[in-house]
This record gives sequence, structure tokens and C-alpha cells, in this order.
Amino acid sequence: MPPITLACRALAVAFAAASLAACDAPHRASPVYVDPIVSAQTMLDLKVGTPQTISLPAHGGTGYEWVYVRDTTTQPIPVSVHPKGSRTIDPGVSGGPREWGFEISPARPGRGTLTFELRRPWEKNGQAAQTVVIPYLVDRD
Repeated sequence: MPPITLACRALAVAFAAASLAACDAPHRASPVYVDPIVSAQTMLDLKVGTPQTISLPAHGGTGYEWVYVRDTTTQPIPVSVHPKGSRTIDPGVSGGPREWGFEISPARPGRGTLTFELRRPWEKNGQAAQTVVIPYLVDRD
């Protein structure tokens, strides 16, 4: 078998194993799809110690990506937000739709808002193309 085929097979096996491992994580809630067009977002109900994943859509070929803007109104912040990267929604379309994933990890009870901006990483001082503000409430288990 050619070496490139072996490398592709090994990569496919590793990806499948990682995907199956992610499915076995019972402590994670199912992802929440956020529609950036809707102005009033539904409140996220979070539980301490239970991470929640949200997905924000955008087009991949434009250079724009979703970034989290830290909430400075609450001290200390009851959640931490970690980017999970992006994935292609329609692999057959070059530069087509993608989803940016973020994992929200609630550390303590509280409330606040999560702000995400759609921007190009090289335009540091430019205005965001779009902003999404998502209210959240963190309760104990």
C-alpha cells in the first residue's frame, strides 16, 4: 500500500477514535446552535460543573471568524469560554458555511452575558461585522 494511503488511513482511525471518545462524554450537554441574526438571544441555562458548547455560523471564505469578547461587567466571571475551532458545514462548497464552536465552563452560580464578534483577525482595530450577545444564568446542580 502506498505510504500516503497508510497515512490517510491512520489519520482516519485517529479521527474516528477521537469522535467516539467525545460521544462518550456524558457530562457534556448537547451543543446549542446560536442564530446571529436574532437580536434577542435565548438565555443559556447553565449548571456549575457541566460544560456547554455553542456554535456560531459564518462563511469560511470571507476571512471572518467568531471571537469571544470578555465580559467585564461581572467580577469574578462565573464562566470561562474556550474556543473549540471551526468545522465545515458543507464540505462540498469551497469557502462555504462553517460553524465556530465555543465551550462554556460554568465555575460558580451567577449571571451575565457572553459577547461574540465576527471579525477578521488581521483587522485588530476595525469594527466587528456582527456582534452577538447571549445572556446566561448559572445554577448549582
